[in-house]
Amino acid sequence: MSMQVFINEKSLEGQFNSDNIENGIKTFIATLATLEKVKSQLTTYKSNIFFNEQAISGIHLNASLSNNGDLLRGFLNNLKSAETWEKSQVHDSETIYSWNKNFLTGTSVAEIAERKILDDELNCVLINFTNSTYSQNLQITVEKDQVGTVDIELSHSEATMISWLRTKSLIANHDAYDETSRIAPIDDQTVLGGAEFEITTYKNKGRRAYRLIGTRQLWAVDASEGHLFGKPHIEIFSEIDGLHIGTSIYNEINLDTSKKVNLRRININRHYPID
Repeated sequence: MSMQVFINEKSLEGQFNSDNIENGIKTFIATLATLEKVKSQLTTYKSNIFFNEQAISGIHLNASLSNNGDLLRGFLNNLKSAETWEKSQVHDSETIYSWNKNFLTGTSVAEIAERKILDDELNCVLINFTNSTYSQNLQITVEKDQVGTVDIELSHSEATMISWLRTKSLIANHDAYDETSRIAPIDDQTVLGGAEFEITTYKNKGRRAYRLIGTRQLWAVDASEGHLFGKPHIEIFSEIDGLHIGTSIYNEINLDTSKKVNLRRININRHYPID
């Protein structure tokens, strides 16, 4: 089974600033890196004007990245196999494509839409940057000349990408967690592996923290020895000040504030690379 992945340059809306662009780019890199699992089955496309878009308002993407050598290298390394779709463009430049009242002719959104119109069986997904209008959706309906529509599936994080790959049977699900185990579940055996969460650069006691999309909550599996008896749970912290706000059972999205522990916190000043 083959698939086509399009990187949506229009999801760069100047939504980042100097404080959060690194985390936004790392989330994007993690999303692309997920595709390494199935790289032989896919073709990745980007626009030839991709680097001219603005991650920070008023600053081209290439300029924003040039200030961080490690980030730039990781970014380019994950884009090295991406082709420019303009070389094989199928959508008509005279036709009007739109979504959310935005004119999209000449963009990756229009191109993936037309390819899906021409081949309804095509497995394709549009990858977006976080904190954009696109990242608030897992599917959008693109209009063509205001008379026809096509649904396009979206991804904006490692978790949403993994979820999409699983729905297409391109990667296997992990075995269900054995609740009698003395070992804490891996992230994909919990709700953290679902589309509701996105990976972050934070960790709590060695475990990766995930952000519940649409909130400032950081969720991380509790793997401490003192909690290996009984049902595993997830520690939940505020991304604003790092303070503990409660817990949730590992397989539920259900914040229990009664389990809040005063003075417990996650270090929001330390960041860990996303592998």
